[in-house]
Amino acid sequence: MECLCSDGTYDDNFSPDCQPCNFSCTTCSNGLNIGCQSCDLVTNKRDDDSLNGKCPCSDGFYEISDPICATCDLSCKTCGGAGKNNCTSCETTDDR
Repeated sequence: MECLCSDGTYDDNFSPDCQPCNFSCTTCSNGLNIGCQSCDLVTNKRDDDSLNGKCPCSDGFYEISDPICATCDLSCKTCGGAGKNNCTSCETTDDR
């Protein structure tokens, strides 16, 4: 029987203890922010395994520093920064 590491940790194949994942990951293959196998949705990250182990911010949020996501302007569905002039897509419910 193989003893596996629990969620939030990974086996580095060197030390006897499981090592912690990057805090934006729920499960991971290494401790880097590009080793995520699933993302911690509490940090406003989205689970998207097409992004090679990275956990991008969910719609309505933008990354101010890894792993901190800040809220976009209310008129934005997605954005690249603060303010209404940084929308990359708009909320369709606002007739925009």
